[in-house]
Amino acid sequence: MKISVIIPVYNAENYIRKCLNSVINQTYNNWEILAIDDGSVDSSYKILSEYAEMDSRIHIETKKNEGPGLTRNRALNKASGDYIVFLDSDDYIEPDYFDVLVKTATEKCADVVFIDVIQEDTQGRVIKFEKMSRFSNKSRKGLIGCQMSGYMPWGGWRKAASRALIENHNLRYTSDPVGEEAIFSFELLRNANKICFIPQNLYHYVNHPGSQSKVPNGTWQTTLQKMKIHLEINNIYNEYSDALNSFAFIVMVSNILRFAKNNSVLKTWKQIREYKKEFATIYGWNLCKEYLRKDVRFLIPLFKMNFLLLIALAAKLFVA
Repeated sequence: MKISVIIPVYNAENYIRKCLNSVINQTYNNWEILAIDDGSVDSSYKILSEYAEMDSRIHIETKKNEGPGLTRNRALNKASGDYIVFLDSDDYIEPDYFDVLVKTATEKCADVVFIDVIQEDTQGRVIKFEKMSRFSNKSRKGLIGCQMSGYMPWGGWRKAASRALIENHNLRYTSDPVGEEAIFSFELLRNANKICFIPQNLYHYVNHPGSQSKVPNGTWQTTLQKMKIHLEINNIYNEYSDALNSFAFIVMVSNILRFAKNNSVLKTWKQIREYKKEFATIYGWNLCKEYLRKDVRFLIPLFKMNFLLLIALAAKLFVA
């Protein structure tokens, strides 16, 4: 089994070596790297060129800046492996990642495999453990709902996927600065023959606040709208309406916090009234609490009972 590792690179000269070395040092050797430089203005492409000269399994390319979504698509078009692993240029992986992945995917005949993640700072200090495997008892629909709402964290690098699955359904990322993988991941889970989890921390997500992959440049509103249209076009809106509504609720809460950060309690309260009216009109209250984090679920009855001033006060305290 061959693994294709897709790495979008943008101004990553300070950490791309560690990223590449973590692949080169894998205990499993049947892999290829597709590292696409997304218009970097530092020495990233020079470093990629050095590695490509040393190892024929490393394929590189440079292009104008298009963002991580379209950069991953370009790599997907060139990939030849049986499984796709996404890796951000400022992150790194454990030496046995591919060995464990191949063994699990083969034994369980799975074409989507989730892994556990360690989030850490630039000094290697653990920020938190992301136990994706805690969702392993969910049904397929439950997984889709939890991922759509963000309860199960987004990020293509949190899972590996069969290239056949990706190509058979022509799945690609969008160019959006936020949520570029939303529909991609939704369709992966919807069409996978089998989904499984590896309860091991195999991926190190390094929180470099200034990197392209760590700083969102937009909001989730566009992602929500595109997901709604996608469900409608494919005639599956009713099947996933509770998941979409739960996602819409999360987006509303996110918008409230964003607004509260720069406005008074009174202005926030007035804006919340508008948000609630719009939400109720478009989505309604057919939510699934299973798809929402516990710290968000308690807000539902407050909205329904119209305790909007209390929500405004809480939002101001949260963002203070």
